Amino acid sequence: MTFQPGISGNPGGRGREKPFRDALRIEIAAAGEDHKALRRVGRALLDRAGTGDVAAISALADRIDGKVPQPTGQSDELLPTRLHIS
Repeated sequence: MTFQPGISGNPGGRGREKPFRDALRIEIAAAGEDHKALRRVGRALLDRAGTGDVAAISALADRIDGKVPQPTGQSDELLPTRLHIS
């Protein structure tokens, strides 16, 4: 079987395997309507952040505000630029 030029043989792309995420989703689904275990995890994370645990603070910030976008490109593309308004 040959592929047609310009047509992807895998239009959906390569699937992303995320076993830890999948395991968490299974456990959350198993908890059903009773999310006390999930709330205990949230409380533990808040408690750790309250003691100054930087990793816990970062995890909370990433979940609440979203991760800070990381710049991509060459080093010369990351230099400050001047904006001229006339």
